[in-house]
Amino acid sequence: MTTPETPVRPVPVTTPAPAAAPPPPAAGGSTPTIPYAYHQAPVGPPPAAAKSNGCLKATLIGLGVASVLSVLVLCALYVVGRKAVEDFNTSFGVAAAADYKLDVTECGRDDFEDPVASGTIVNKSSHRQGFEIKIDFVDADGTKLAGGTTFTGGIEPGQTATWRVPTLGFSGKGTPVCKVVEVDYSPF
Repeated sequence: MTTPETPVRPVPVTTPAPAAAPPPPAAGGSTPTIPYAYHQAPVGPPPAAAKSNGCLKATLIGLGVASVLSVLVLCALYVVGRKAVEDFNTSFGVAAAADYKLDVTECGRDDFEDPVASGTIVNKSSHRQGFEIKIDFVDADGTKLAGGTTFTGGIEPGQTATWRVPTLGFSGKGTPVCKVVEVDYSPF
């Protein structure tokens, strides 16, 4: 007797199913715990942090502002320096002939027989100015007998001041001749 043969059935091979995503949290519930596999650190070095150029930009801006300020300060010093030199030059030294008009109105001897000279000076400059007037007294041959100096106060532009140059202790004879030696600027 033969036995009937039973047909062979194939056995299904089962493969494990891939892990499912965690379910969404229930309404009003908390987030479910995520399996370890989802928390693994990435493999490899961490990504490079973005470099910031903020300090470089601030430094360059600061240097630019400092440069502009330096140029402005140098320009201001130049203008002020030129004005100071101009003021110094018009306060000291030989006066420019265009800045004054000098007239000698008296040249002779005073009550003590000492040479004396007097006159007027007009300030032709554009600012208040004082002057120093130097006079030599010479004889008819041009020999210097005596000399003297006087200062005017500050004279406004276009104004006239009088001046007088006396001498002391002169014992020469004859009428002296007055010779204007020099007119200088004076800060007085």
